[in-house]
Amino acid sequence: MGMGRKKRVAVSIIVPVLNAIDYIDECLESALNQTLGDIEIICVDAGSDDGTYERIEYYKENDNRIVLIKSNYKSYGYQMNLGIHSARGEYIGLIEADDYVDCNMFFRLYEVANEKKLDVVKSDNMIFYGDKNNRTFIQGYVLQPSDRDLYSIVTNYTKDFRIMYSNVTTWSGIYNRDFLLQNDIMHNETPGAAFQDNGFWLQVMIYAKRIFFLNEAYYNLRRDNEKSSVFSKEKTECLHKEFKYMRNCIIKRGVDKEKLLQFLWEYRFKKRNFDIGKSKYEDRKYLIKLIASEMKEAILRGELVKTNENEILYNEILFLSEYPERFFEENYLLNEVIVDRIKGASKVYIYGAGLIAQNSFILLNGINRMDEKFMGFVVSDTKVNPPYYNNKKVWSIDSLMKDDLVIIGVSEKYINDVKKSLEERNIANYVEYNILIKK
Repeated sequence: MGMGRKKRVAVSIIVPVLNAIDYIDECLESALNQTLGDIEIICVDAGSDDGTYERIEYYKENDNRIVLIKSNYKSYGYQMNLGIHSARGEYIGLIEADDYVDCNMFFRLYEVANEKKLDVVKSDNMIFYGDKNNRTFIQGYVLQPSDRDLYSIVTNYTKDFRIMYSNVTTWSGIYNRDFLLQNDIMHNETPGAAFQDNGFWLQVMIYAKRIFFLNEAYYNLRRDNEKSSVFSKEKTECLHKEFKYMRNCIIKRGVDKEKLLQFLWEYRFKKRNFDIGKSKYEDRKYLIKLIASEMKEAILRGELVKTNENEILYNEILFLSEYPERFFEENYLLNEVIVDRIKGASKVYIYGAGLIAQNSFILLNGINRMDEKFMGFVVSDTKVNPPYYNNKKVWSIDSLMKDDLVIIGVSEKYINDVKKSLEERNIANYVEYNILIKK
């Protein structure tokens, strides 16, 4: 603790803010109502002009646990770093301004972190849709299904590399502030709110000696805010910049460099559909060329090599790096006839709620005006499917109208059955997934 520094608290909760007037009350009240009283709430506002700043001032006047900081730079990463440096908590937490948390979140996380002397503890979360009076919640997990034996043990990546495949849910945990500062773990300060949590997550995973995953959900993640950065299609190069930052973080650390760089570039290739699905259709060829250039450089530098375990994946990456246009044409170039049909439709649905349906959504998501046309996914039985998929509503097949366009996103085994079900309901306007790509 530096000279003149105020007394420490258990947890500093950072709330990065920019124009969140519709959500800020619920967010701040969930923070103020924590059963852990020994907290401070640091709101870092990046120039809100919708009344959010004034609303936080109102809360600040009524509760001295709130600290309000003005950021002169519209960057989520910069806001988070400003909050971390300003914090006086033993641990750092985070709440996004359009989310809210369970009243016991920081008590429980701090209890576990303090007892086990952790660098970081991360928990599960709930994804929600709808207003206060009519909300749907879906369980979210910090660990992949195959890795859930990692819950409730103290670990790190040198003990079990599977933690590197944990979900990038930086807001669902707390982080020892001294651990962050001693290892210079900060967010990338690129403009806007564009994937800066990826670099922070990577640094936490590779530096932390004591990580704990808690199979309990306290954080409530909103997925119906259309202004959220997760839905933006204006950030074609942002993930490219973030992976460059992540590479530099690995090189700077120097430990296990070869292993971590190999992981990073394989991970980047696997994440391409995430990037593609959040870009405009007309930007996708450029984006594929950008990813190809990354892969080619990684191969030439010896940071991405062929192994016995990754042979199939490596050959795919090699093909992308050498022939990006062919890779684009074979995987992402849509049939113009289908694009015209979609543009001519007033409502578009995807039948299915599995991997093929998800791939269909990724392919179509960037088409002009698709956001306003796409109504969601359709299934035969809503009782055995989640109410939302890929952040879109799941409808019963009986909800379809005669003129709706349906993309059939199921395996060939079930296509004829789906066609029959649609035709029985007088829905004749449908397209099979396997003809979406121009071949």
